[in-house]
Amino acid sequence: MISVGKKLLIGKVFMLILLLVIVIRSIVIINNLSKTAHKMEVEYIEVNTVQELRISFQQILLSVQNFLIHRHQSEIKNFEYYLGKSKKQMKESEIAITNNHNKKHLISFEKDIVIVESLSRELFRLDNANDTVATKVLFEQINSISKSAVNEINEILKESKHEMSEYIETNQKTNVNGKKSILFIGIITAIFLIIGGFFFLRGIMKPINQLIQTTQKISSGNYQSNITVKTHDEIGSLIASFNNMIDVLDRTTVSRDYFNNILSRMEDSLIITDIDSKIMVVNKSTLDLLGYAEEEIIGQYFGVLLGKNIDNEAFIKNTIINDLQNHEHLHNIYNTYYSKQGDKIPVLFSGSSMFDEKGSFKGMIFIANHHFENNLVENTVQVNQEKNVDFHNIKALGVIPLTKREREVMKLIAEEQSNQEIAEKLFISVRTVETHRKNIMQKLHVKSVIALVKYAALNGII
Repeated sequence: MISVGKKLLIGKVFMLILLLVIVIRSIVIINNLSKTAHKMEVEYIEVNTVQELRISFQQILLSVQNFLIHRHQSEIKNFEYYLGKSKKQMKESEIAITNNHNKKHLISFEKDIVIVESLSRELFRLDNANDTVATKVLFEQINSISKSAVNEINEILKESKHEMSEYIETNQKTNVNGKKSILFIGIITAIFLIIGGFFFLRGIMKPINQLIQTTQKISSGNYQSNITVKTHDEIGSLIASFNNMIDVLDRTTVSRDYFNNILSRMEDSLIITDIDSKIMVVNKSTLDLLGYAEEEIIGQYFGVLLGKNIDNEAFIKNTIINDLQNHEHLHNIYNTYYSKQGDKIPVLFSGSSMFDEKGSFKGMIFIANHHFENNLVENTVQVNQEKNVDFHNIKALGVIPLTKREREVMKLIAEEQSNQEIAEKLFISVRTVETHRKNIMQKLHVKSVIALVKYAALNGII
């Protein structure tokens, strides 16, 4: 199995190889360009030095011509100056010129300039007025030798310029070829990145997208979905674990449809609220009983069903919500729901607080039955009318949540026995009787002895 990390490592190694090729190729190109640039520099120095030599030589010839015209001693000084400069330039040229063929031309030029120097000095010693013929002959010899010397220099310049042109052309070819090769390697690298990156990302995104789609299906209650993409890496292991989780959920989780089917078949009213007593879940029986549509009742405060907006006085007396939050559960309490139209609906009510695994309060669940026995309702109403007691908090039906001792105490209370009398009859302390009385009142959710007697009568305790 090639892991995602190994795939990334292979990609990095390949990229490093391509980058290394680019670097090596760039170094080779730079070296070639450096070599040709050095040669061009040498040829440039050679051409520049020879040109300066030619200019100095021409200044020598010009000094000779000026001397013949003006016969000034200053021209002889100019001749000496440019002659010294030419000799200096020749030495520099000997150093600058690297081509053996050019060096031969330079040697010939050096011989010519020596002859020109000798003839010029001889010319300077002649009397121009008396030695016109000799002057003419010497000047013609100087011109002839000068032409030969200039030709030698021109040959050197011509060859140097030709070599420089070759170096420039070579440099340009090297530059173009280098750019092409680097561009080619860059294109190969880009293609690898695009294609390799595409397949790599597709190999990751395809299973991830299936994970997202399957998660959405699971959230809607469909546990029959499995991810079919197979990869031989960590994502493949994740997919296998995810599919296994789906199988476990399918075997152990009640689906939403199954849960809704159970709720729809319940004859009793079921309401579930959140921590703020806002309604989150209701079943069909609740909607039919109260005349609400589901979207109308979801999100409403549960107190609305207890008369908060219709009979606020009755709602204030009803302690169901506080009692559930304090005591965690209530069982079979006569209570009243208020319909959407404001009708009072008597119900036999049970409720319980809900807690998470850490014991934190998460909400409440209420179950109410409106279809209890008619004779029980009639008897209850009759008792309430006779004794003028509200029936909302009278507990009846179901398993009586009292211990044997609490039943004994309750029976004696119903017989109007005092705490002292009950203590003596049961051989317990008065304080224990008071504790039992308090527990009985809390468990039965009653607030008076009259209600307690009514409960005992309805449930056959007395």
